[in-house]
Amino acid sequence: MVDCYLLYSSNCWITGKQLGQWLFGEDRDKYGKIDNMESRRYDYLIRYGCSRSVDYIPSVKTINRKKSIENTTNKYKMLKKMDNAGVPVSEYSRDLDELVNKCGYPIIGRSFNHMQGSDVNLILQRVDDEIQNNDYYLEYINKKKEIRVHVINNQIKKINVKKLENVSEYNSVVWNYENGFVFGVEDNVHNGVSQSIVAVNCLGLDFGAVDLVIDENNNVYIFEVNTGAGLSENNLEIYGKEFASMIGMDEDDVAGMEYVDWSLGEDE
Repeated sequence: MVDCYLLYSSNCWITGKQLGQWLFGEDRDKYGKIDNMESRRYDYLIRYGCSRSVDYIPSVKTINRKKSIENTTNKYKMLKKMDNAGVPVSEYSRDLDELVNKCGYPIIGRSFNHMQGSDVNLILQRVDDEIQNNDYYLEYINKKKEIRVHVINNQIKKINVKKLENVSEYNSVVWNYENGFVFGVEDNVHNGVSQSIVAVNCLGLDFGAVDLVIDENNNVYIFEVNTGAGLSENNLEIYGKEFASMIGMDEDDVAGMEYVDWSLGEDE
């Protein structure tokens, strides 16, 4: 049997646990949060959105190293790293006036650390920023599509597009589940999505879910890379199979979907 631990953070415990169930079934010694991890040297460590320190470095490989995940924690620093690597990103700045002079209003204000668009602030005039708690600023993009690209081991494994399912909850700025959007399958693949691989690589990651938008002129802008993204049933299986391959786990040893608890978090 493969000696591996799948370590996930509190922010993505549902998907992390489901991946552990898919891979290892009821063997709870092989997946969990940092407090559940044995203090010993494993052959493999899979970090799912978790940059907590462990007692021992794995003897063979860590999939998504601690430092690489930390590259994604501060979203402004992540943006700069991607920009320096030639990844297409929108205009950005710590200085609101500088960005307004370059792009004009509206501007998007954001926090260094954020999840699921909870920090997005639309700035139409300077007074808006004065009553918000913004750490940095982004050019406002008139988007026609918002896409998530799943990159694992230098390959694009799945492309999902956000689709409006509930019009009554629509928000023109933040396209997420709370605002009526769900992920669907993207059939018309834009050439620019290949930049998602560059984004993941420049951050030193083995896998990541890349969020990008396509504007009205068909330009691609990459916003961020997620190291602990929520996954649908189909995507969970894709990640599970890729992780199994990366740690040398035989297909016959994988627990499979029958062990996955899809009710996790319903009462949270």
